[in-house]
Amino acid sequence: MERWKLHFFKGMLITVFLFFYLGGSALSEAIPEAFLPETHFEFSPVFEGQKVHHGFAIRNKGHAPLDILDVRTE
Repeated sequence: MERWKLHFFKGMLITVFLFFYLGGSALSEAIPEAFLPETHFEFSPVFEGQKVHHGFAIRNKGHAPLDILDVRTE
């Protein structure tokens, strides 16, 4: 391998290592973490047209604000 390629490769490895070693710990502390004690709920049979409701508790266990951008049902 040519000498300049070897130095370039070493430099890239050091850069990647420093990014994950120094920056990774700071990034991991500043992310939200959604916690749902109940992840699904099955309604008992209901009559057609009857409205049913159920609330889910969501707790943020992370260290950054949790933005809920989308909710889907199955």
